[in-house]
Amino acid sequence: MVKEDLGRILALLDNHLPSPVRSRFFAVLPEALRKDAQGKAEAMQELAPENLSIVEQVLLRDLEVLFGEEEATSETVALPIHVADVLTLVLRKASITQGADIVRRLPEGLQAEVLHLIATHSWSVWERRLDSLELSVMMSLREAMGLQDFPASPNFTAEILHHQHTPGDVRRNLTYLYEKEPDSTAFIQNYLYGFESLAHLPDRELQIVLKGVDHWDLILAMRAVPTNVRRKVLANLSERRSALFVEDEATLADVEADQVEMVQHQMMDRARLLYESGGIRTYLGSIAGQDGDTGQSEGGEGGSPVSRKSHMMQGKREVRGKLGFGIAALVLVGSLGLVVHYGLGQSQSSQSLSGKGRAAIVSQTGGEVAATGSESAPARSNAQQVARAATVSGKAVLISGETVSDLGSAALLPGDRISTDQTGRATVDLDDDVGGLQVEPESEVEVGAADLAPLAAPQLNLRVGNIWVRVNDPALAVRSPLAEVTASKGALYHLRITLNATTILSVHGGTV
Repeated sequence: MVKEDLGRILALLDNHLPSPVRSRFFAVLPEALRKDAQGKAEAMQELAPENLSIVEQVLLRDLEVLFGEEEATSETVALPIHVADVLTLVLRKASITQGADIVRRLPEGLQAEVLHLIATHSWSVWERRLDSLELSVMMSLREAMGLQDFPASPNFTAEILHHQHTPGDVRRNLTYLYEKEPDSTAFIQNYLYGFESLAHLPDRELQIVLKGVDHWDLILAMRAVPTNVRRKVLANLSERRSALFVEDEATLADVEADQVEMVQHQMMDRARLLYESGGIRTYLGSIAGQDGDTGQSEGGEGGSPVSRKSHMMQGKREVRGKLGFGIAALVLVGSLGLVVHYGLGQSQSSQSLSGKGRAAIVSQTGGEVAATGSESAPARSNAQQVARAATVSGKAVLISGETVSDLGSAALLPGDRISTDQTGRATVDLDDDVGGLQVEPESEVEVGAADLAPLAAPQLNLRVGNIWVRVNDPALAVRSPLAEVTASKGALYHLRITLNATTILSVHGGTV
């Protein structure tokens, strides 16, 4: 199809687009192309369908469906080229203000499709998608608009959405985009509603969001935030939690920027889930139908991570039950805690970072024993060491046979157990570069097994609670009362067991 036929193609749009859209759309076209299209509009209106080219018939059919003259059918969906393609290519030459003004006046379905094409279609995508006849039209239009090859532009889509004034419009379009392209939608969400958006929440709503956020997650998330955001968040913490925040923040060494960003994104996911469930009323970029348990887990304010369901985090898969709100950054915190611990010197090895909380100890016979402090322990077995562990925060104890002692920084033998209280956390580095784990509050895990041969595959036994596991050796097996978990090298996963033995596995990297 030759370039002059573009006037006929655009004349079809001139005959069917609503007047407010038509005037703004044609203002973006080069003057010569605009005059050509408008000059042919009347003649095109008088032509019978059989006198139209194939591409013109396809676009006419799409226009009639979009503007209510015909019902959509499966044939319409399968059309090789759509009106949205033509509109999108022209909008590539528009300013953000022009684009937003045009898009918001389109019918809802067409509006969403145009935004999707802007966010996801580079020129090469059209080249792969269209047949030669339709592609020739698009190539002629691209040349007439003075465009070169261009990439997909989720930024442009985000800017257009930024100019939409009602949360309902933004939410509807984000939902459509998510169904088509989740990754681009996550970028747009965070572009429009970044972590700083929490500062716009009313105090009561911000308190609801913060109530279920883990203490160390919050410390990580607040790294390098603007002063106004920090001031607003701290002002909405309880006096006790605010004091702990300042105290523990000083113990945390430098962290990677991507870890901070990950925690911030997860806090925003929580706020969005709360909006969808009716917990807050301020819109922050959530998706229609996004749901989850956003209530606070047991353990009190700032305690264990809350359960939630999120499909916004790339690479995360829920195997059973609801996804815990714990994050991989806690593994980093644990490692940092271990470094800080060793830096304090061996003389302080029995002290935790916060020094608060006690452990509930379960003996091998199942009876509960109240831990009142370190016990003098007889000489331990000469069995080969399998791991080394350290307390990160709160209270963690080592149970070796019938002996109970503060974990501090200890070498672990096969069959040793670590037990944490409601504020305790511990890190474990498995020997021979097998991997590592972070033991979360109110958990008990056995490292190795006393009755296994020294050369047997490494294993962990989680009795109750939850742990994060980083795998370096695929032979590492983690057992629960109901399951055995193995994973590929480099995998990261979160395993949680409730008191009724329900097992929840969340995969954050690799194959499990």
